[in-house]
Amino acid sequence: MNTLGRAFVVCLVLAGCRPGAVEPIDAAPLPAASSFVELLERDAEARRSMRSLGRVTYFGERGRVRLNAVLLAERPGRLRVETLSPLEQPVDVMVTDGQRLSLLSGGRLREGPATPENLARLIPLSLWPEELVDVLLGGVPKNGRYEARSLARHPDREDHWLLVLVDARGETMELTLEPSTRITTEIRVKAKDGQLRFSVRYDLHEPIEGLPGELPRQIVFEMTDPELEVTIKLKELEVNVPIAPTLFELAAPPGVPVERLDSPPVPLPEPTP
Repeated sequence: MNTLGRAFVVCLVLAGCRPGAVEPIDAAPLPAASSFVELLERDAEARRSMRSLGRVTYFGERGRVRLNAVLLAERPGRLRVETLSPLEQPVDVMVTDGQRLSLLSGGRLREGPATPENLARLIPLSLWPEELVDVLLGGVPKNGRYEARSLARHPDREDHWLLVLVDARGETMELTLEPSTRITTEIRVKAKDGQLRFSVRYDLHEPIEGLPGELPRQIVFEMTDPELEVTIKLKELEVNVPIAPTLFELAAPPGVPVERLDSPPVPLPEPTP
């Protein structure tokens, strides 16, 4: 046996290893999934509301749509979205308290249930209000619908963990996280049959003074029904600002009757001229 061969054998004996074995970089046990979710919920609880200017871009079958919007969100499911003209004047306004939704558009005020289909009338994200609020405030669900199923090292993302949550209907939520900062970088929500409902990717994280973790300045949604990509870039982001309850209400302008708003299929946006 030559010198190199003897050295290799000595290495195996001293290290207690065998040919082909690879020691994991980090073999420390992970915390229980439920305990880690408690930490995430504690971080999320510190972020109760947000207000921001947003640049919203859609990519769908009809092409590209761009618009500016004012976004207000407050847990658990209160939202206000105002689209703006090029001169930054309000064009359309949608508000919801999580149960009822009102939409003022084209001189008409319509009211109905806060369903994903109705929420998608203004910004085509077929989500429940509390889902969108959770996404805007960092991604961790705070509606109590999900329970922890498992926590493991991510199979495709080095130094990331994969947290799987499940609800009573069999829907699953997969969160990709950086364990040291507990920042969510990606979310995938699947229906009971395993089909992807939507995914979210977070980018451009920045710390928020006085609060744990960081918040993203760019959020990319990918919807599957209809097939659509929506990017929201947040500017002038303010967190935990007081928001008057009246901002989640809409009164009918003089002479404008209130019309019923049903839940038809999700509409697609018109392309940018």
